[in-house]
Amino acid sequence: MTDQVNKHYKLKLQFDGDQISDVLLYEFKHNGHNAMTKEGRYSGCVQFEKGDTIEVEVTMTAEAKEKATVERMQVISLDLVSQPNVTHQIDSFSPFTSDEVTKSLVGNWSIPKEEIDPANGAKRWISKWEGEPLSVTADKGYWQLSGFLGVAVYQTMGTAPIRIPRVLSFDPETSTGGDNPDE
Repeated sequence: MTDQVNKHYKLKLQFDGDQISDVLLYEFKHNGHNAMTKEGRYSGCVQFEKGDTIEVEVTMTAEAKEKATVERMQVISLDLVSQPNVTHQIDSFSPFTSDEVTKSLVGNWSIPKEEIDPANGAKRWISKWEGEPLSVTADKGYWQLSGFLGVAVYQTMGTAPIRIPRVLSFDPETSTGGDNPDE
């Protein structure tokens, strides 16, 4: 039997400070590459193993023509709600905790770093979760995750910035336990 080497993933979430929808762009990365399974039975989901960790990064963008109104953001929380697929044998309510449906990341977000793209003048603000990384604790299972990001977007409307609370969401599917969570 070989020892399993735990993987470290990055969950990248992105939205525009002026977008009208509540949908987050999301991508799980491992070693700089998209970690989404692209073939086979679990195509379209991210497969983890117990002991894997996930860091989280949130990016807000603003086009150059918008940047006069979009000033900054503050990440409030990220809530990951797990819904187990009951047709699979599971030992946990969530890939991240055995006894809770929701995993919340609150309070330990970095002050957003502001960057400007010299090619087009677009701005982006990047905030990272600075608490403990998410740890995969489940041995096996298959879950629909619903992610809800609470963020305050600050925009200038007239002379002073106003705080606009936003809740944005994404819905990835995940599994743990190798190629077959049924075993």
